[in-house]
Amino acid sequence: MRAVDLSQQTLAEFWLSLSLEQASGSLQLEDGRVRKSLVFLDGDLVGAESTREGESLTERLVASGELTVLDARRVANAVANRQRPEAAALVALKMIQPQRLLSAMREQLSTCALEALSWPSGKFGFEAHAGAAGEAHPLRCNALDLLHRGIRLHHTTEQLANSLNAAGSLYATLRDSQGIALHEWIGDPAIALRVLRNLDGNHNFSDAIDAAKQTRGALAALWIAERAGYLEFADRPLRENDAANEAGEHACPVIEIEVIDPAASSREIPPTIPPMGSSAPDAAEREQIRKEVTALHDSLGRLNHYEMLNVPRDAGDAAIRKAYFKAAKRFHPDKLASLGLGEIRDTAAEVFAAFAEANEILSDAVQRKQYDERLAGGGTAADIDIARLAQSEGLFLKAEVLAKMGDFRGAAELLESAVQIWPGESEYHAALGFARFKKSPIDLEGARASLDIALDLRPQNAQAHIWLSMVLRADGDIDGSERHAATARRIDPDVS
Repeated sequence: MRAVDLSQQTLAEFWLSLSLEQASGSLQLEDGRVRKSLVFLDGDLVGAESTREGESLTERLVASGELTVLDARRVANAVANRQRPEAAALVALKMIQPQRLLSAMREQLSTCALEALSWPSGKFGFEAHAGAAGEAHPLRCNALDLLHRGIRLHHTTEQLANSLNAAGSLYATLRDSQGIALHEWIGDPAIALRVLRNLDGNHNFSDAIDAAKQTRGALAALWIAERAGYLEFADRPLRENDAANEAGEHACPVIEIEVIDPAASSREIPPTIPPMGSSAPDAAEREQIRKEVTALHDSLGRLNHYEMLNVPRDAGDAAIRKAYFKAAKRFHPDKLASLGLGEIRDTAAEVFAAFAEANEILSDAVQRKQYDERLAGGGTAADIDIARLAQSEGLFLKAEVLAKMGDFRGAAELLESAVQIWPGESEYHAALGFARFKKSPIDLEGARASLDIALDLRPQNAQAHIWLSMVLRADGDIDGSERHAATARRIDPDVS
């Protein structure tokens, strides 16, 4: 990995090239004793680690008042003794709810990455690894949006304007379809309109720069547009070029600005997923695929990444990629739907996400080493599988929407999958119990069982007590109903 000094190339410019090229890999940064690692997947940011004080997940939660210093020590001990990451330790110690954990991880990713864009000195290098187009990741963050925020935060209006003035005398034309992105980054509709009007090929670029000077956000958007190649430049107005064409003269050539990544030649080009065969499988083959998907889905959370891909612990990169593409070819949900197996598409999506995550971890040398160390230390797939947490949370949120619409049967089906994927979350079991109680036909026994599990996991779950009170009353247990209702009000007087 070749190191580049920030005095030779700015991090913002290199970051932009990674996003435009949809690169996958690890961007390593170093400034004195501070080291950071930003993980890109298909041009988006999906992970960040830092040695800077205050930037760890636990430190941020302490700073926000969500954890105490004593809580942080317990997490640190769990990380050290069990060789598990902070996020897994927080969940295992029941210190944070899944939904809040994911949002906290995304906040930590953004903060860590944005701070790096402020570095005036240091060095960076990029280590590429293969990615799969469209690969799911629970922390995926649009790198261009984040870059715009960073430039807006860490560069002055004068710095941005000066960096754009070199092309000020040229005539700029905005490429088709790029106006939407520019409009969103600028934010203010009036300023955006003034900037875009000056990018019609008949105004000097300096006119657009002047219009954008009202806010750093507008200048930052123009900086990205210029360096990303969203603009075409010419040395005379577009209307003069049109007139020259009508007169039979040669129009002035268009100058395009491109960002060239010096490390691009050494990058590994991600292989594409091979297409499935064109011949349709017979009924027996479809039933076999259905059984395989169901069996894999039932095993989620119990299989580690090697077991998921069915490769040995010492498998090389080629073997891992081959196993992943074989699985993708057979189990991709869109392909299954095209084969008449649309009814298991959601199930297949969860299985495919597990294959994608296994491939991502095992294909990256650093992540694989850390994963192997955690497995050797006794960690389980459930301990370290944050992607599984994201899947279960997504099902839970979809179930909430269905429940609000009155579709409790559909909500119950989604929640059954959520508790299979992430069985240790009280909220999921409680919601499943209520959905079973409200659906038609009513399932009192199943509702009570789910709510009992919810309270075993978290006795202070006031909402679960209220719902269990309703179930017991419907089942004729008035005393039990009143007891749980009283407990719920004692925990939370506002619960309903």
